[in-house]
Amino acid sequence: METKQREHKPVEYTVEYQDVYGVLYFTNVYASDTTDAKSQVLRQIADAKIRAVTIVEREADGSTAQTEPDAAEETPNG
Repeated sequence: METKQREHKPVEYTVEYQDVYGVLYFTNVYASDTTDAKSQVLRQIADAKIRAVTIVEREADGSTAQTEPDAAEETPNG
């Protein structure tokens, strides 16, 4: 009996990383999991320090989900 490997559909991740000078960067990659997302960045920038990897959640219309309002959208009270 042949076992079928489960195929992972690539997911969009945001990888936050820091260079040797302490500058923070963010980049989006498509990967099968968080380890793959980290590896993709480290292949391009070998001395990067990975600080965080998060899944980019999309709305039905394809826009990114927004958890906090933009400052431009806030209206003053009064």
